[in-house]
Amino acid sequence: MIGAADIACGIRGAWRLAQRREDGLALFDDTRTGFWRSFWALALVAPGQILIGIAGGLFSGPHGIFVPLSVQTIATIIDAVAFPLVMAPIADEIGRRDHYMRFVVAYNWSAVVRMGLFVPTVLMSLTFPATHLLLPVVVLLLLFYQVYVARTALAVSGLLGAGIVLLNVLLDMAVGLIARGLVAG
Repeated sequence: MIGAADIACGIRGAWRLAQRREDGLALFDDTRTGFWRSFWALALVAPGQILIGIAGGLFSGPHGIFVPLSVQTIATIIDAVAFPLVMAPIADEIGRRDHYMRFVVAYNWSAVVRMGLFVPTVLMSLTFPATHLLLPVVVLLLLFYQVYVARTALAVSGLLGAGIVLLNVLLDMAVGLIARGLVAG
C-alpha cells in the first residue's frame, strides 16, 4: 500500500520537473519499494482516462459500459507494465541501468501532472470549440515535458530522451489500437 506522504512526494517531484527543476528528482523514492509504489500513480490517473473515454464516446457503443471499461482497464495496465519492461534492456544498452528505477518512478508520477493538464484541456476543447487549437499545443508541451523527464531522470541527451518518449508514444498507440479493436468487435 502507499501512504498520502508518498503520493504527495511523488506528485511534488513531478511538478518540480514540470517547472524544469531537476531537484524534483530528489523527491522521488527510487528504491525498489518506491519503484513499485510509483505504479499507484495509475490509480490517480484512471479517473481522468475514464473522463476522456466518456468524452470521446468510448462507452457509448453497443457493448454498454462494462466491456469498454474492462478492456480500457486491462489496456492501461498492460501499457503501464509494457513500457518499463521494454525500457529495462534499453537502460542497460545505453549504460543507464543505475538510473532505470529513478526514470520509471519519475515517469509514472509525471503521468499525474500530465493528466492534470490534459483532461481539462480536452474537456474545454470539446465544450468550447473555439479553443480546439489549444489541444495540440498542450499535447506538444506534454511531450516536451516527457522528454525532459526522460532526459533528466536517465541523464541522457535530449535526442535520446525524445527517442524514448517516441517509443512510449508508439507503444501507447499500439495498445490503444488493439483495445479499440477489441471494443469495436
